[in-house]
Amino acid sequence: MRWVLLLVLLSCGASPTNPAFTVVDAGVETLKGQEGDSCPTNNLARCDGTASMLICDGGRIVRVPCKGPNGCAPGGRPSCDYRANVAGDACPTRSEGLLVCREGRSGSQAIKCVSGKFIASLCASGCEPVNGAWTECK
Repeated sequence: MRWVLLLVLLSCGASPTNPAFTVVDAGVETLKGQEGDSCPTNNLARCDGTASMLICDGGRIVRVPCKGPNGCAPGGRPSCDYRANVAGDACPTRSEGLLVCREGRSGSQAIKCVSGKFIASLCASGCEPVNGAWTECK
């Protein structure tokens, strides 16, 4: 399980030096439009201030909160820090199944992306950090 999770994180742009999850490599293209608008290319994204990201998901632009300490980091590869997000917050399809330890919480509290929303999740034996932010149950 650890190697599969690490492979998924690395393929999505996470690195040991950047614990914020990189949602998309937008390259030179820029997402145009506002929340709810249609969009042609899934995973194109841009920061909408420092606390949220707009991302093309399923042909529509959706807002994803980035409540972790790194917020939304703009650039050619905008990234969204989920570590302080809570159950009920939106998450993009690309993050389906992602398990995140909650920032500043005990080792057993986590959130998991399921069907476009984070849900509360507990790890009976605690969370194990991977790359400083991403987790798996022990």
